[in-house]
Amino acid sequence: MARRFGSHFQTILFFIVVLAGFGSWRSHVPSPIWSFTAESWKAADGIFRTDSRWLGGDGAGSVDLGNGRVLWLFGDSLIEPSGRHGRAKAVMVRNSVAIQQGYDPTRASLHFFWGQRDGNPFDFFEHDHDGNWFWPGQGIRLGERLLLFLMEIRLRSDGFFDAAGWKAVWVDNPDQVPSEWRLFRLNGPRDRLGVIAGSAAVLRDGEYVYAYGAKSAENHPVYLVRWTIPALQRGDLSAPQWFDGDRRVWVGQKEFMEKPTPVFSGGQVEFSVHFDSVKRQYLQIQTMSFWDGDIVARWGMGKTGPWSPPVSLFHPPESGRKGLVVYAGKAHPELSGADLIMTYAVNTFESEKVIENEDIYYPRFVKLSWRDKSD
Repeated sequence: MARRFGSHFQTILFFIVVLAGFGSWRSHVPSPIWSFTAESWKAADGIFRTDSRWLGGDGAGSVDLGNGRVLWLFGDSLIEPSGRHGRAKAVMVRNSVAIQQGYDPTRASLHFFWGQRDGNPFDFFEHDHDGNWFWPGQGIRLGERLLLFLMEIRLRSDGFFDAAGWKAVWVDNPDQVPSEWRLFRLNGPRDRLGVIAGSAAVLRDGEYVYAYGAKSAENHPVYLVRWTIPALQRGDLSAPQWFDGDRRVWVGQKEFMEKPTPVFSGGQVEFSVHFDSVKRQYLQIQTMSFWDGDIVARWGMGKTGPWSPPVSLFHPPESGRKGLVVYAGKAHPELSGADLIMTYAVNTFESEKVIENEDIYYPRFVKLSWRDKSD
């Protein structure tokens, strides 16, 4: 049965409050140590409005598929299949995807995809248990296949929702259009930590794939897990290694004497990590907190850190406006058009405003340029 937007608006609120993070009313973020300029990139925002049927979504993670193709991953998305009636007649699907052709979003094309059930729009990544669904995490192209992580969300008996864990899937034919993808579920480990692995950045370095994940709890401690390429190729994620932030060592999950410590706290469930070729450091990008929508960065010389305190890169103009909330900040290093390209989501607690105001609930672009190209 189709899921109308208004009747499922509380799921968006859950996403904002639980997954986007808690925090103080105003976080005191240190001043940046870099010289840069950052601004809204309205010329790029239009790429998300090129399909009259796809009327908004959040999350907005991206994966470089190579050859000028970029995969976009969205959480709760609004679909009006006729393209004629706007959000008032839209159906909410739990996730959708899009393929961008071209790395510059001001010049590229974007084509959206979602699933179908009983002739109505439905989730692209379907869950096999009624009452549960997936929100996309992050992913990575590995040779001829695509590895994707999914956040599993469940409906509780009290009508609220919580994170039930995570899953991972292979896409065997990522060079085809998503409507023709072949997806295969991977065997994951027993959940001993309550960490949503792969909800944030996924990186490859040598013979390992690394996935960041956070606990959906106040102050969001962030953990780092890795697998060998051969294990992934076998479809076996059952024996990961976790990085212990205090001891600075990797520990096999089966060898735990006690839970590993996080690599840092005060994260988000969604964020990005990439190696910045200009600053020659790893940058972690997120929105600061639920109450403070600044897009901030931490930096470190390696994937494991140690990580700096967060510094503010950009203050979204919507942050602090009555009734609006900013979240899901992340970078997209595969995109071109600036030294650093980021996106964030804008939402509201009032469902009627999302229906009436189509200026919100679309991802927003930010472009940043380093003034001093050297350290």
